[in-house]
Amino acid sequence: MKKIGILGILAVAGIVSISTHLVAQRMHAARYYYNAASVVRVSGEITAVDSVAAAWGYGAGTHLVIKTKDGSLTVYAGPSYFLKDKISFVNGDSIEVTGARTDEGGKPGIIAREIVKGDKKVVLRHEDGSPLWTGQGRRGGRR
Repeated sequence: MKKIGILGILAVAGIVSISTHLVAQRMHAARYYYNAASVVRVSGEITAVDSVAAAWGYGAGTHLVIKTKDGSLTVYAGPSYFLKDKISFVNGDSIEVTGARTDEGGKPGIIAREIVKGDKKVVLRHEDGSPLWTGQGRRGGRR
């Protein structure tokens, strides 16, 4: 009888844990929804480089604020670990970004698909917006 009670508690705890994770993923996906129909290309100068705690519970994301001819906007570049060995950013860098427009919290932004800085180009997403880092990162690149 005690085994059934313990197993039941473990099963409920597992279900709660999995459902919480799925809800967090949905919230993250809704927050950073990539709409391939709203893709634009903008260029500007970086005025801020931020490392933002990831909504999915680990790591950090790189956000860039750039000053364009039309004003400032935030570039949601992607997970910091994915960018780390590919490209770096500092204030004053001139970049060109291709990505989907977004309006996070009333602030104009772009979910980056690719970023060009000088002669370096980093591709972050496929044409449909699906991220290239899927299956990479903390698990050693396993899928």
